[in-house]
Amino acid sequence: MGVPPLLFFLPGIGLSAMPKRTQIFGKFLIGLVLICGAGSQIALKSAVDPDFAGKTARIAQIAPPDALIVHTAPYWYVSLNYYYCPGYAHALFTPEDKQIFFMTDPKIPKNILIKSWDDVQLQGKRILLVDPMHRFAPKTYTFLRSAKEYQNIEKK
Repeated sequence: MGVPPLLFFLPGIGLSAMPKRTQIFGKFLIGLVLICGAGSQIALKSAVDPDFAGKTARIAQIAPPDALIVHTAPYWYVSLNYYYCPGYAHALFTPEDKQIFFMTDPKIPKNILIKSWDDVQLQGKRILLVDPMHRFAPKTYTFLRSAKEYQNIEKK
């Protein structure tokens, strides 16, 4: 989530009523925040996000259109669900002991949270488990015909 650049004009306007030395320091801080924010966006885009185009192609290759994509990593879930691969239904697997505070907000659109493999939202669905850290499956992409098939993977 980014901060709109116009938001930085508000402190700038407030600085105009302050002494000259405070204005210079305040403008320097605002500029530093903008440069650091832009630098981190560029670094993330060049180091992490280019892989998501390939991940999207891989999902389209192995998952039928009616499959539910279940993610185990929040970063992958948000990126693929909202930006790179919105044509599929996505869900985030969040076990009871691993609550992700911002994902439980009901105001986030299209947000499906799965707390266990017995969840009713998984019943009767073909599932593509996307597990980049290999916490629940031996491969990053594991296609399941049903949630019950997960128990077989878990025992191996």
